[in-house]
Amino acid sequence: MDQSAYSRFGRANHARRRLNLCLRPTPVYLPLLLALLAIAFVTSVDARAVSYDSRDTRDLASDEATVAVPRADNFVVGSIRGQPPTTRHFNFVVSQMNGSPDGFSKPMLVVNGLFPGPTIEANQGDRIVVHVTNTLSTRTTIHWHGLYQNGTNYYDGTAGVTECGIPPGQSLTYNFTVDDFSGTTWWQ
Repeated sequence: MDQSAYSRFGRANHARRRLNLCLRPTPVYLPLLLALLAIAFVTSVDARAVSYDSRDTRDLASDEATVAVPRADNFVVGSIRGQPPTTRHFNFVVSQMNGSPDGFSKPMLVVNGLFPGPTIEANQGDRIVVHVTNTLSTRTTIHWHGLYQNGTNYYDGTAGVTECGIPPGQSLTYNFTVDDFSGTTWWQ
């Protein structure tokens, strides 16, 4: 074998080894992959205008150590665009359950036994009423990312800043109006 053929063969092996190192699955890539899959799922759900009725908790296990999956008939297919402003009611029960979203079982905070929690869909001008019950052993709040709480700053959900947090075993009802906002936000 001449030197140029050996060099080409050697370079090919070196490139293959480098490629294998780049593609080797490591624990660092797993959460990123799961996040991308979750984004793809949320995008596909939003694209079909599917909403979940969080008031229906008949299939949620309260004492089980796994994250419950809602029944298929809890999903309502249809669009809410173009409807006049209305009041949308939700019941959230914040609890802790064991789950393994990244492949390793650990305690997780869940809402209505779900991870991720229920989706809230609303139009501009809609009033959102969310009754939150805290079953954790510590205080908790719900923070509404991206929504201006003009006139309802005490519902912003920043524990220790705008509100004290919902004590263990207690409830709080968040009640605010979606003003001039269009787009996607999230709550936590």
